[in-house]
Amino acid sequence: MTTDFSFKRWNGVVAFILFSVSATAHIPDYWMKDGGALFTLGIGYEIMPDTYSTKGFCLDFGVRFYTTNRLFYELTARWGTHDGGKEVRQDTSLACIHDQRDCLVGAVGAGYEFFQTQNSLIDIYVKGLVGYGVRRDKYDDYRVEENGHTRITLGCEKSKKGLAAMAGIGLDVRFRQFTLTPSIDVIYVGRKFDTAFKVAVGVFY
Repeated sequence: MTTDFSFKRWNGVVAFILFSVSATAHIPDYWMKDGGALFTLGIGYEIMPDTYSTKGFCLDFGVRFYTTNRLFYELTARWGTHDGGKEVRQDTSLACIHDQRDCLVGAVGAGYEFFQTQNSLIDIYVKGLVGYGVRRDKYDDYRVEENGHTRITLGCEKSKKGLAAMAGIGLDVRFRQFTLTPSIDVIYVGRKFDTAFKVAVGVFY
């Protein structure tokens, strides 16, 4: 009876080990990040300085290259824009002024997923990137003088280019090889800071 019990017990241990090895071997490749690439397309709302209204939009395309299941390098191209206006009082009447502001950035950097659930179904990452950017402003300028008169200058333009930088935090929600990522990015370009609230869809390849 003792021999029979020992035989059944060892049978159970061997069966458990074989099941565990088999289950590990059959984890789908699309759960693994190490050596993979994630392509993302994001759209959202961008807050830009000196704008005349609350209108704003951003669009970006990015690629993450994973060197481990947590560490990745990223290449990003993004565009942020604002096209709006407002009314200002000029003497006894209201005048409508317009502004359009655009920024283009290409940047490269690294990120790290500091939180992951099992099989990376959900993760939270931080990232930092540097690159090159251009900011262009077309606007109608206005200035209130000491006598209370508002002076309006139409068709002003400014353009700045040079060093750009980005820092962000985001949350990836994953289903098979696809991801949905809400994120917040702070972008430095043209000696000014923008803040972007974005949702991106991605696919692992």
